[in-house]
Amino acid sequence: MAGQTSKDAVHIPAATWNRSLDNSFDGKFDAEQIPVADAMRDVGLGLRFFFQYYVKEKLSGRVPTFDPFVHNISHPNQKGPPIGGIGTGVLTRSWQGDFTRWGIKAGLYHNALVPVNQFSFYSRRMNKQEGSAVVLNCSKENNRDYLSSWNWWNNKFASPAPKSHAPTANSTPSVYRDMKGTFDSVYPRSWYTYEQPTNNIKLTCKQFSPVIANNYKESSYPVGTFVWTAENLDSTDVEVALMFTFQNGMGTSSDQTGGHYNKRFQDQSAVGVNMFHQLTYTSGEVNPGGTTDLLTFSIAAKTDQNNDSKITTVSSFDPTNEEHNELLWNTFKQQGSLDSLDDISFPNMFNGKPTQPGETVASAVCVKLTIKANSSRDITFALAWDLPVTRCGLSSYFKRYTRFYGIEKRNDTTNVVAQKIAVDALENHDQWEKQIIDWQKPIMDDPNLPNWYKATLFNELYYVVDGGTVWTNGDHITDMNKVNQPHGNDPDGFLDMHFSYLEGHEYVMFNTYDVHFYASIALTMNWPEIQLALQRDFARAVDTEHPEVIKWCGRGVLAPRKVRNTVPHDVGTTCENPFVKVNAYHIQNTNRWKDLNCEFVISCYRDYVVTKDVEFLKYVWPRMVNVVKYHSENFDKDGDGLIENEGFADSTYDNWVTFGPSAYCGGLWISALAICEQAAKELNLTKESEMYSEWKVRAVKAYEERLWNQEGGYYNYDSDRTNRFYDTIMSDQLCGHVHLLLSDVKPIQPSNRVKSVLQKLIDYNIKKYKQITTFGGAVNGMRPDGTIDHHHVQTKEVWTGTTYLLAATMILEGRREDGFETAKGVYETCWQRLGYWFQTPEAYDEHGAYRSCAYMRPLGIWSIQHALKIAKK
Repeated sequence: MAGQTSKDAVHIPAATWNRSLDNSFDGKFDAEQIPVADAMRDVGLGLRFFFQYYVKEKLSGRVPTFDPFVHNISHPNQKGPPIGGIGTGVLTRSWQGDFTRWGIKAGLYHNALVPVNQFSFYSRRMNKQEGSAVVLNCSKENNRDYLSSWNWWNNKFASPAPKSHAPTANSTPSVYRDMKGTFDSVYPRSWYTYEQPTNNIKLTCKQFSPVIANNYKESSYPVGTFVWTAENLDSTDVEVALMFTFQNGMGTSSDQTGGHYNKRFQDQSAVGVNMFHQLTYTSGEVNPGGTTDLLTFSIAAKTDQNNDSKITTVSSFDPTNEEHNELLWNTFKQQGSLDSLDDISFPNMFNGKPTQPGETVASAVCVKLTIKANSSRDITFALAWDLPVTRCGLSSYFKRYTRFYGIEKRNDTTNVVAQKIAVDALENHDQWEKQIIDWQKPIMDDPNLPNWYKATLFNELYYVVDGGTVWTNGDHITDMNKVNQPHGNDPDGFLDMHFSYLEGHEYVMFNTYDVHFYASIALTMNWPEIQLALQRDFARAVDTEHPEVIKWCGRGVLAPRKVRNTVPHDVGTTCENPFVKVNAYHIQNTNRWKDLNCEFVISCYRDYVVTKDVEFLKYVWPRMVNVVKYHSENFDKDGDGLIENEGFADSTYDNWVTFGPSAYCGGLWISALAICEQAAKELNLTKESEMYSEWKVRAVKAYEERLWNQEGGYYNYDSDRTNRFYDTIMSDQLCGHVHLLLSDVKPIQPSNRVKSVLQKLIDYNIKKYKQITTFGGAVNGMRPDGTIDHHHVQTKEVWTGTTYLLAATMILEGRREDGFETAKGVYETCWQRLGYWFQTPEAYDEHGAYRSCAYMRPLGIWSIQHALKIAKK
């Protein structure tokens, strides 16, 4: 029947995050503002941070770990899932079709919408003389002055071209403003669907990178594939073409420094263009500054098995030159190919000729074919890049993918690794996608899970790739010409690899452990070898010390940067020496934080339970012993077995002051003791297990006596009765308890009290909070009178990751419906209402303003999935 094709031409799962392509986000998108009262109370911290740390870092050209004057995030209309593999650097293509955000350098991001980076579509009915063409982009950005001759699909938001670049007599006016489409995503796959852009054709672009659970090879590839399916909904044949244009560079001033060049290639059945780019690092990024690496981009195309397709290219044109752009567009619009172009038509951009300073160069790849009536065909493009070395301050590392593609002859244009990766993607993307589907199928097909949860569970994994992520092939580089090779004891290179990701795009510290504690379950469940490698790095760091004395900005105290037998806050920052010089965080003295050592003990044992890796447990056990001993000797001042907080913000809640024993840190401590008892049993250390059991019993007794609020039915925030906020109802007070359950260890807090706490949190921190603010999630602090605790910045925030963990707690305690409803509050607030998709923040306040978008902790949604798995037993 005319107008119909097979329903299976493109299969998009029912459970996706989706948005209409013409539904531009116009809501509020604001950073959280610190109230005057809070600012005055913390004025000392602010002054010390600014003058002792921030100014020094800026003057040196380095990136501060936190810049209060810069919000390095993207507007919701410019966000989408990342393109690229784990540790490769990333590109972001927005849900409306623009390439908008770049994170090629480790841990460093910048926003730059590059206008020429687009897909364009041509079609002509076989019974017609003329065809039509359109750029498949529906954002309302109006910064495309030099591309005004192109026919933009801008929906109802289309703007007239600027007068300085008015369409010429040969250009085509926009006639596509009312077309509709949708964007769907369940990471790592996304779909852009264009409903009949022209000539009764439906277009779908399936975009993905091979980020696959338990895959430690292809998951490391710096590549994205774009599988376009064109469905002919008519009873006559149609000629179609797709063109991919891409600029050599990342939308920065580096694109015009000169020395860049492009070169066409043909490899097997693939045709494309390699773009060679000289990438220079500043002195704030790499020591010494001025270091230059060759960054290579490759775009390539391949069609299906029919022989009637044609691939044509333009290797080099200037996207800032309107004459070039008009010639390229008119040729594409009239022919559906680029046959008559390239070096003859663009005499100042010869194939392989380097650019001069001030010049910009781009390339184009076009595929043309015929589609029979009422049928469909695919056109596949790949975008790959090659930057084999991760550079951070004083150290450099080979990226994980070099294990499979080598490092030899990187400056030899006959050995272009980006081209090889692109061709591999074109040849193997079907197999990669099958692995993705197989991985996700048990969850996606589970009828007992809500669709919003399925989609959000996988979409939050974006941060594993888009967290400024580093994944190395071996230790730091000692010989630039020698890449690590497999050896007998470790053929996969797991034991000497490093992995790190930022706390957040605005908090530039790698592997912030108190935050990773919540996020780590995502790695443990999907890439356990990466999680174990990260844990081994922290185990080694426990043994080290950095006696360099610094002034901690929080209280102005002088203390060593790192003390032996403490778990560091982080493994460093981008501009120093990560994995070696730890504790880049300088706000509070983390050597005296009460949560970090406990979290190390708990998560190491949980990872053992999930992986069954006894050698790992044996490796970390001596450090588990040492960090517990350190806490017992330094923080149990009254000898009751329970550690005490010291009157400053000495935990992950680093703006929330705590006095004496506390529900949060005390709960982690008693759970860490229970873990040590169980771990010793696993290692057949009977005497040690008995000792930790005795410690646990004493600590639990003190915890219950000093913190339980009999009248309220919950644990007080802390035990200092002179502080009028001691009895705040903290949403994260069962953190230690739930981690015992997640680690398959018998709980130690009375069951009736745990159930009472959960009911209190549901009634106050969730329901009353929503009544007051209309926002979902669990607010960190509520007062017993049913008001929000406003006495610190963090007390009045909803933390997305801790809310997910609370939802997991409810599920494990038999309150499945409440658990999903609690987690859904975060989903509706961040992914529907406030525009925080693919940059879920650490927190939002009662006004919906964010703090620290694109953050690590929301990966904790995987604690829900782990809880569901345990609950089935």
